[in-house]
Amino acid sequence: MFGMVDLIISIVFAVCALIALLWGMNKGRKYRMVLSISRIIVVVVSTVLAVLASRLTATLLGKLFSTIIMDMIQSNSSTRELWLLLESVPSAKAVICALIAMIIAPLLFFAFFLAIKVALNRTTALIGRGLMKLGKTVSVAVFEEDEIDANMKKRHRRYREFKSPKKFDPVGALCGAICGFVVFFVIVIPAICPFGPINNIVQAATGLAKDEPAMQAVSEVSDALANNFATKTVRALGGDLIYDGLTTQKINGEKTNLRNETEFVGAIGKAISAASDKELDAKARAEEIKAIPEALDDTAIIPVLASEVLSAASDSWSQGKDFNGMEAPSVGKELDPVVQDLMGIMKDSDPEKFKSDVKTVVNVVAIMVEEDALSAMDGDDGALALFENEALVSGIMLELLSSERLSPMVASFTNLGIGVFADTLEIPDNSEVMYELFTNRMFAAVTSDTNGLDPKEELAYYSEQIADVYDDYGIRLSAGVADCIAAAMINDTAGMGKNGFKAYMAKGVSSELGYSALEISSTGSADPLAVIKAIDEQTSANTSKEALAATVKTELGRVMRCSDAQLTEIAESVAEKLYADLSADKLTYKNASVANASDLATKSIRITSDKLNVTMGNITDKEKESKALANVFASAIAIVDDVAESGDAIEGVIVSFGPLLDAFADCQMIGDDSTAELLTAILQSDKVRSNIGFSLIQATDMAGTVNNSAKTDGTYVALMKSLGSTVKVIRLTSEKEDTSEAVTELMKDITPASAEALKQLATPETVKNYGVPEESADKVSNMFSDMFGNMADAKESGMSDEEYAKESAAVSDMMSIAMTAGNSSDSNVFGEDSATGVTATEYLDRATESTVISNTLVNTVYGESEEAAEDPLALGIELKESEKTELVEAMDAKWKAQLESSNDEAANAEYQKVLSSVAAVVNINVSFSSSGVTLQ
Repeated sequence: MFGMVDLIISIVFAVCALIALLWGMNKGRKYRMVLSISRIIVVVVSTVLAVLASRLTATLLGKLFSTIIMDMIQSNSSTRELWLLLESVPSAKAVICALIAMIIAPLLFFAFFLAIKVALNRTTALIGRGLMKLGKTVSVAVFEEDEIDANMKKRHRRYREFKSPKKFDPVGALCGAICGFVVFFVIVIPAICPFGPINNIVQAATGLAKDEPAMQAVSEVSDALANNFATKTVRALGGDLIYDGLTTQKINGEKTNLRNETEFVGAIGKAISAASDKELDAKARAEEIKAIPEALDDTAIIPVLASEVLSAASDSWSQGKDFNGMEAPSVGKELDPVVQDLMGIMKDSDPEKFKSDVKTVVNVVAIMVEEDALSAMDGDDGALALFENEALVSGIMLELLSSERLSPMVASFTNLGIGVFADTLEIPDNSEVMYELFTNRMFAAVTSDTNGLDPKEELAYYSEQIADVYDDYGIRLSAGVADCIAAAMINDTAGMGKNGFKAYMAKGVSSELGYSALEISSTGSADPLAVIKAIDEQTSANTSKEALAATVKTELGRVMRCSDAQLTEIAESVAEKLYADLSADKLTYKNASVANASDLATKSIRITSDKLNVTMGNITDKEKESKALANVFASAIAIVDDVAESGDAIEGVIVSFGPLLDAFADCQMIGDDSTAELLTAILQSDKVRSNIGFSLIQATDMAGTVNNSAKTDGTYVALMKSLGSTVKVIRLTSEKEDTSEAVTELMKDITPASAEALKQLATPETVKNYGVPEESADKVSNMFSDMFGNMADAKESGMSDEEYAKESAAVSDMMSIAMTAGNSSDSNVFGEDSATGVTATEYLDRATESTVISNTLVNTVYGESEEAAEDPLALGIELKESEKTELVEAMDAKWKAQLESSNDEAANAEYQKVLSSVAAVVNINVSFSSSGVTLQ
């Protein structure tokens, strides 16, 4: 279609141009060239005057029509919203006036040109005479009346002095032809030059609706009209200059014209088309997009309108208001905060700032196109999928960091990544959310069913429940303080609904201390801490136990319903618990108070995701920072994906926290302090804590240890590898799965610093969560803690792969015994389908040949004593007779071999300790002599 339209227009143009040439040639063939030159001068002057007249008239008409249009819009109820929009844009009327003038001016030009040319034709002879006199190269010819061409019309007789003596003057004919073409050229400008702006608008529309067949047909025709031989010729010969002169207007003091304005619109259309054109390579598509800012530099209307609309809309939206009936744009839960931050920047937009912002945004889009990132947004993960590409994110961040206005968006995007990461790990959003969770848990604690319990048992039950809730939020309550709070709540919250309970929790307001929940109120009304406050006020460090018990009885009697005998018993028990607090000056209701949501965040050691948000800092190396931020996003999104795939078992994901934390620490904008808070929030998160088996306080203590170790090592990678591997080993052991590979990995990753961190993991609570009996938990956790230290020492001394395998096997055996042997229903510790899965002989061989286990067991069994402890892990293991026999016989063989190979009494004594320890762990007591080993 393009070729056909191009051909038709080109032929029509050529024919018309030829006619103009022949007409001019015919007029000029009888005259000297000076007359044609005079005619050309008249055409040029007429053109200039016509341009000025057209612009002036169009401007006046533009003002008139724009006023009429604005009045019509204002008075019509159906266009009320449009009027409100125009009213909010100060330059709207000026822009409408300018656009009308730009459209009208070319239409007026044709009439003005013809009228002015006709008027100036009378001056042609005068100009010609002036040129001849000025040049003095041609004398004025004088003709007799009878020499004048009889066919010359009277009105042409003024040209008689320019009559050529030749019947056909070739120079005059040539000049006449030129004059004819110039006239033709000027006349066709208003008809041909608008094709360019029209095509720019059509191309923009095509970019938005490129899949519409009708739009494609219109686009091809429009493109043919704008880019055919005729149009190109007229534009190349100065048509654009004249057309620009006709359509030039001032907007806010800046000149612009219709061609420049529409070229920007066309550039956007071409960029949209190119961005989705799979036939173009990525680089070519990106180059089309990068042309947008260049086109924008020459415009005035769009920057003025866009900046004013952006400024007004952003101001309204950032205040939570609609803008002329339009709500703030929403691009999804994850990206909406970024849009909000962008609105804050856009509130002070002006044309120059808008141009600068567009350049940055366009460069960002170009980077996305070059990295083929737009297609990623169509996936299930939407916009978040973009952040997996480090080259893409690095390029985007560098562009934003290079923009003075948009650089704060780097912090916005970083906070987006942190937010998604925090959501995945179920880190509370903010202190208000945490407070909501706190009050819900407290309500559940104090409304538990206690039917059948006597008052003392009921108090103990509620006290434990309340203390657990406080403990999970990082606030340690002593048993006595928990009892007092429980006593008040038992009475006050009876029959209370959830909303009433929340009001009860928040009702206390103390002007003196500024607390607003769980606090005695200024009005003296009861609250959860009234009892402990009253006791605190009546006692001191010198109060005797008896006096304290009397005070406790009095205050508990105000809130508890029970007999005097029961109350006395309860008071004595509570006073016993409070006495240590009283002497240590810890008996203060302030220590137990949790105020409103913000105060809870202060009193609690829990980190909420809003505390992780960063602000734009002083970046000294933008390129380095952009790469660091890209690493942050890639690491965070990878973890988000891993968590989604792993479900609840995320110990493997813990390993990937190391690179993320290092990436955070490498960012100038984030830094070490925020990284430390991030780790604390990670370990405190519900998903990670439930996976590891930590309480909130344990998680916080572990975070502190890891953060301190990371400062020494300069990296989190080894620490988090060790932590993840250890959790995996403990879980696999509790599930009686093969742990050898996981233990080997742990030993290869462990460092002295990570060993210190792992000692925090080896708590009684942790091992109990994985099945270790309560009576064994303390001793097992102590053994694990010692074992981690010995692992680090052994690794530091250097080990081969064979040695790693040997040590790992022994560690796996010992962990299996410690965590599962005590629960073995058939007391089968050795052999197939046993706790260890190895024979007693294999167990002995592995343990004695392992440096880690030998050292660990000797310390566990002997400690500071010279006598081996019986059942040092309190596992209560009872080996079968066959297992005992096999183990003792194996030990006997090893002991005899030791005596035969060594006369060193100290070495033999140390080896005896190792053998005794290996036996003691499985609750076997043996004696040694020169003749062998016997079972005691």
